[in-house]
Amino acid sequence: MSQIHISHPHGVSQQKASKLIKKFVDDLEHEYDFEGEWEGHELLLTRTGAKGTVRVLDDVIEVDVKLGVLLKPLSKKIEHRILAQLDELFPSETA
Repeated sequence: MSQIHISHPHGVSQQKASKLIKKFVDDLEHEYDFEGEWEGHELLLTRTGAKGTVRVLDDVIEVDVKLGVLLKPLSKKIEHRILAQLDELFPSETA
């Protein structure tokens, strides 16, 4: 099993971050065939061979994904895709 953990600062209110993250989630669901269910500021993601969460906290977005054996070879690709989307949605103040 492979695990991805990402913590990305968002620099906006939790409410605004939640709204912005919905597009990211739509892309993730479509591209990787995840199904998602929101519980407050936490999204539970599932698909065959993988599960994870996206949490919108006061100052950061936390993404945790566990990939099964068959998806392990895609781990780096998925991680880079998630980071790219988060960088696009929430650019760093120093960039």
